[in-house]
Amino acid sequence: MSSALCLKSNDSDYSRQWGFEKLVFRDSRTKIRRDRKYAIQAKNAYATGVHMSENVIGGTLHQTETKIRYYHYHNSITVKGELCRELLPMSAKHNVTWFDSLPYVYDDNMKKLSATIKDFERSAIGSVHIFS
Repeated sequence: MSSALCLKSNDSDYSRQWGFEKLVFRDSRTKIRRDRKYAIQAKNAYATGVHMSENVIGGTLHQTETKIRYYHYHNSITVKGELCRELLPMSAKHNVTWFDSLPYVYDDNMKKLSATIKDFERSAIGSVHIFS
């Protein structure tokens, strides 16, 4: 996912949205090896942790492009202030956008899950109150 591209919308208050709600442009390159990471059960592995590995019991799906979609937001937590550094017009939803010599396409699947994700996070860590 791009950590800079956002869709320009008149009805959006970007300051109230979480990162995955506004960063909606996915790197659309295909046929490249991604650094896949898997969490596996320790009893089925020689080494544990989150890394590309293979279960000792059972097979591993390495051709996962159609089975698993990965959403990575690199370089987004180190940005002070607003994440949206490049606001794209609504027409970008239907076109390929080239940014830093990479093709990006609109993908709002994480945004569609925002209510569920926010409910989970709030139940797991509670509400955060900021006092000035």
